[in-house]
Amino acid sequence: MYGNDAHLHRNPRGEEYYWLGVHTLEWRKSEKNDCDLSAIEAGYVSITPIQLDMTAHDELETLNHWIEHG
Repeated sequence: MYGNDAHLHRNPRGEEYYWLGVHTLEWRKSEKNDCDLSAIEAGYVSITPIQLDMTAHDELETLNHWIEHG
């Protein structure tokens, strides 16, 4: 569970930003023991493959049409 607290910081350029959920994470044990934190508590390593893809796939055809036809 993440908190909803926000902490004001500044990046190296002096621009302000807010960091959310800075405090220590809390969690509730799952009845199925099927979460990462349950595995870590049991002494296992938890590896979660993730991927960030912000491509607007539904707009690629429109963009290709624009490129081909000006």
